[in-house]
Parts: sequence; structure tokens; C-alpha cells
Amino acid sequence: MNTKLLVKTFLDSCGHSLSEYGSGELGLTREDALRFLEVLRESGFRPLGVDVWRRHGAALAAEGLDAWYPDGKEEAWSSVAQFLQTTSLGEGELFTIQF
Repeated sequence: MNTKLLVKTFLDSCGHSLSEYGSGELGLTREDALRFLEVLRESGFRPLGVDVWRRHGAALAAEGLDAWYPDGKEEAWSSVAQFLQTTSLGEGELFTIQF
């Protein structure tokens, strides 16, 4: 399968639309975000950033202070995985991963 199609297929099947909150991105649960990292690695992409979408009443919004961006290419994979594993998420809260 073509690498772009593999990434798109994963996001289409596991991603949660954030369009009602003004974003074109797809949110991922912790488990799916960790699996998506492997899809990115296998496809030759690398993570450029992660935002955390938190509940504010009935809405979700990206938390600007709760985000991950790499310091350099070498540490990106281990530090993003650690961020995803250690960041607490409440009910229905999601990650978005830029690549």
C-alpha cells in the first residue's frame, strides 16, 4: 500500500472529527496516537507536533500549554512517545499529531 494511503486510511478509520470545534484535524485516543506513531515511522514521516484537545463543558479545544514539539530530529520518536504515554487525558479528550 502506498505510504500516503496507509496514513490516510489509519486516520479515516481511527480519527475523531474535530470540525464541530473549528478544526480540520482528526483527534486520536492515546492508544490510537501511539499506533499512529508506528504508521508514521513505517511510512517515512516524522512527527512535527502534538496538541492535546481538552474538554471545556460540552466543547473540545486545543490546550496551547499542553503540547509537544521536538527539539531535534534524533529525539523526536522517543520524546513524542513519552509525551503521549504520560499526558493525562480526561473522558473524550484527544491528541492531534502534525506530521
